[in-house]
Amino acid sequence: MKTAASRRILLSRNGATSIEYGLMVALIAVAILGALTTFSEEGTGLFNSSSDKIVTAIAG
Repeated sequence: MKTAASRRILLSRNGATSIEYGLMVALIAVAILGALTTFSEEGTGLFNSSSDKIVTAIAG
């Protein structure tokens, strides 16, 4: 019984498709994390600069 079920799973095309989708999602997640890490310092600098200018403008 176990061998028939194992064989069915190994020969199933649905399992391969699910694995492919999982790999694509993982690759997209890695790309997003890489982009966020790369641009986070620039974004932080931009927001800090804008905040400083606003505070200066309000202070007069």
